[in-house]
Amino acid sequence: MSPAEHALLLEFVAGLAVLWFAHSYMWRRTRLRSFREDLFTMRDELFDYMWQKGLSYDLPAYGEMRSLFNGSIRVIEYLRGPLVIHLAGRFSQRTEPSSLFQTIEAIEDPEVKRHFKEVLVGEFGGRLIRYLGLHWFVLAALIDLWRQTHRRNRIREMRQRVAAELSEELVQYGHKDSPEACAVAELATSHAR
Repeated sequence: MSPAEHALLLEFVAGLAVLWFAHSYMWRRTRLRSFREDLFTMRDELFDYMWQKGLSYDLPAYGEMRSLFNGSIRVIEYLRGPLVIHLAGRFSQRTEPSSLFQTIEAIEDPEVKRHFKEVLVGEFGGRLIRYLGLHWFVLAALIDLWRQTHRRNRIREMRQRVAAELSEELVQYGHKDSPEACAVAELATSHAR
C-alpha cells in the first residue's frame, strides 16, 4: 500500500469512529434526554390540569397516569428493539383493555375523560412511537390505512393500541415498591459500577 492509500484508509476509519461516537454517545443520549424531558413536561401539565380544574389528586386515573410517566422515565433507556417486540407480542394477545384505559373510562366527567385520553393516546403514545423510532413504520401504515379507509377513527384506534400495549407494563415500573421497579433499580446500580 502506498502512503496515500494508508492515509485514505486512516481517514476512513477515523470517520467511522466519529460517526459511531456521534450515534452511540451523543445522538442516543440526546434523544433519551429529550424524551425524558417531554415526559416530565406531560406529567407537569397533567398536574397543572388537575389543579386548574379543581380535581382531586386522588383520582385513580391521575395516579395511574403519574405511574405511567414515572415508570417510563425509569425504564425508557432499557426499552429497545427486542424488548419492544417482546412486550408488543405479549400485550397483543390480550383481549380486554388495559387497566389504565379502564380507569380512564371510569371517569364520569366527559371533558376530563377526553383530556386523559388525549394525553395518553395523543401525546404519550405519539411521543413514545417517535422515541422508539417506529414512526417511519407507523407513518407508512397510517398512510396506507388512510388511503384505504379515509377515516381518522382508524388512525386513532391504531395509536391507542400502541399506547395500550406498552402502558400497562410501564405503569408497573412507576410504582416505587413494585418488583419491576426494584429490578430496574438493581439493573441501574449494576450498570453504574
